[in-house]
Amino acid sequence: MIITLARQCGSNGTLIGRTLSQRYRMPLFDLRALTEAGKTKGLLERYPDFFAERPMNSLLSAITLSAVPDNVRIAAKEILTTLLPEDNFILIGRCGNVVYGGRADCVRIFLCGEFDERVKVLMGRYNLSHQSAEKKVREADENRLAYHRYFTGTTWGQADMYDLSINSCRLGLNRTEAIIENYIDDVMTGEVAAE
Repeated sequence: MIITLARQCGSNGTLIGRTLSQRYRMPLFDLRALTEAGKTKGLLERYPDFFAERPMNSLLSAITLSAVPDNVRIAAKEILTTLLPEDNFILIGRCGNVVYGGRADCVRIFLCGEFDERVKVLMGRYNLSHQSAEKKVREADENRLAYHRYFTGTTWGQADMYDLSINSCRLGLNRTEAIIENYIDDVMTGEVAAE
């Protein structure tokens, strides 16, 4: 089984990923873990944009999108399949929903929340001012949108690119985790009725 977690900034994706990792006893790969693995395999130097958290200019990305070579679009798949096991892992971000989305054993989740609630999450987590947290949430979401479009040519957060989209800010951590676990358990055991 593969679980991919895409998330808006401040929707607690990493915390939820850690809980799912413990529940299903599968390793969790976030940017930090992928970067470390990328260093050891020499991929960090070859594909610095894939491992970047630096801002991507959305306008420039949109202008050059049609000029993005095919090798950039397949880079995400090549990098992830080189760094990750064949199955049984959780991946946060990095276009995992597109790379692994065609597999029957993949569950693609998108976590979202109201902007103000996500700002509050960042204020509490990093002890940021309201203004700083707002800026961080906006920039992170813009960068994720541009990153996803650059590496996949698809729209980040678009509902049909995921199996389950959840407002984790509205539900809270425990209820969000319970819904995800129920969904995964039903889908992976085949208990979902065919309609």
